[in-house]
Amino acid sequence: MPLLYQPLSKTGIFLVKSGIACAALGWLFSQNKLSLDTLLYLEPSRWLMALLAALVVSLAFQGLRWWCLLRLNGITLSPGRILVYSWIGHFFQMVTPGTLGAEAARFYYITKDVANAKVKTISSVLLDRLIALSAFFMLALFSVFFWDPTILSSSHLWFLVISCVVTMFVTAGIIYKTAQKKQSASGSDDSPQLSAKEMTFWICLAFFFSCIAAVFMALSFQITGMVITHPLDFSVAAVHIPFVMIANGIPITPGGLGLGESISMLAFTRSGYIHGAELMFIVRLGLLIVRLPGVVFYLGAGYLEKKGSA
Repeated sequence: MPLLYQPLSKTGIFLVKSGIACAALGWLFSQNKLSLDTLLYLEPSRWLMALLAALVVSLAFQGLRWWCLLRLNGITLSPGRILVYSWIGHFFQMVTPGTLGAEAARFYYITKDVANAKVKTISSVLLDRLIALSAFFMLALFSVFFWDPTILSSSHLWFLVISCVVTMFVTAGIIYKTAQKKQSASGSDDSPQLSAKEMTFWICLAFFFSCIAAVFMALSFQITGMVITHPLDFSVAAVHIPFVMIANGIPITPGGLGLGESISMLAFTRSGYIHGAELMFIVRLGLLIVRLPGVVFYLGAGYLEKKGSA
């Protein structure tokens, strides 16, 4: 009985999440917030190719950010290998019911290649998420202050500022704790010990790569506006993306499907743009396409693993 209960419970949870996603999408379609005509009659165009290119660049810099954070933790695998593992993670994020598919895949491959790297890998993945969020918030604040101060009301602006500050402080705290642990374990850790200058370099480089990834993700939303023939200002996209990405990562629906579109619709409507749900849905389709090479990397890694063990 216990053997049957576990998979059934997971299946039941997945079905409930899928039901919520279907209900959210059904509500968006019924309210004409997500237009079938817009989605069914999309034609290949230079804007569609530009969208895919922007998403590829964003995902690539996300992988490089993670590489920097692994270096910060003393894991010295090549950036090419980390990009491959990162893309495998993106693929598993696409095909697994939960939101932890990417993290589980990345954890598996790093701990397979590097001995005693479990804690370091978990630390790098957690920092990866926090620095990504910090970069999104910084881009949003930059957009408000330097492009269009009228995008947000004062209350929403303060909420954005507080969210950014809290995220930055939490990130700094985890980095500080990581540095302390590395110093205390310097006698028993075989990985190369980094100086304060080297640690600062890898942190700054990770944040720089994260900012580039955030810019191209915001650019993908702006380009999607051109795909659906409803242009969108870059500053508006940059301001609302942090909240859309957070909502898309909440494990209420599979992969954030339906929830991300609903929050995107609500967020962009505040700035007078009524096609937020369509933006998120098409960006999601674009992400599905650019994540597909992950299956090739996954099969290739499995083949090499079998060949090495033969």
